[in-house]
Amino acid sequence: MGFALAYAITCFVIYLFQEKLIFFPEKLAHSYQFKFDRPFDEYQIPMHDGVLLNLLHFKADSCRGAVLHFHGNAGSNRTWGERAELFTSIGYDFFVYDYRGFGKSEGKISQEDQLIADAETVYQFVESKITAAKISIEGFSIGSGIAVQIAAKHPIHQLILLAPYQSLTALMGHKFPFLPSFLLKYPLASEDYFEQISAPITLFHGTADETIPLENSTELSKHFKAGDRLIVVEEMTHNGLPYSRTYLDYLARF
Repeated sequence: MGFALAYAITCFVIYLFQEKLIFFPEKLAHSYQFKFDRPFDEYQIPMHDGVLLNLLHFKADSCRGAVLHFHGNAGSNRTWGERAELFTSIGYDFFVYDYRGFGKSEGKISQEDQLIADAETVYQFVESKITAAKISIEGFSIGSGIAVQIAAKHPIHQLILLAPYQSLTALMGHKFPFLPSFLLKYPLASEDYFEQISAPITLFHGTADETIPLENSTELSKHFKAGDRLIVVEEMTHNGLPYSRTYLDYLARF
């Protein structure tokens, strides 16, 4: 009885505070001034409930298209904005926004539907500036599950996923098999949306990824259509993947 009670209490606490176990935001004051080498526009975009999310738009000198980036579960635009140079240097505008409670974005994350609704609003903002056929979507780590659902709804140019997961439910089952899956408010089941994506898909995954095992991308690749690719980066860790030579060489041919 004592063990059962302790287990029930543990599950209840994890359910209530799971956001603190999944998301690790860096908060920034509204007065914070971003400092980047390239000029950018900053926006506070209103969501359906009035909450404002912070978005940065870096412009290429000669725009061939745009990349909308869905970042990982930690940090803020202060650091994720540094990725802009990778794309503006090859002629692509770069958009990145902070989820609720990250950086200068207001509110707090409370459920998956909210995350996806916010992402859709951000996508619509990007599409108001760049036609869908010229928009590429990139998602890293937890951002990959959000990117997949948005890509499934729109005729974008291409989808790039770095260290994606099959679903957070499967990932939780791998890491915490003693916890019931119904506790998770963020299943983010990417595998359920892959076959709805018309754009070309490219996955990158490191063999030494200590956070999201390579098997996740292998499972996702079972849902590929003709032309989709999985690029395995040998001996590459989770956080090192976005800066790997394999990935950077891919961008050079973007």
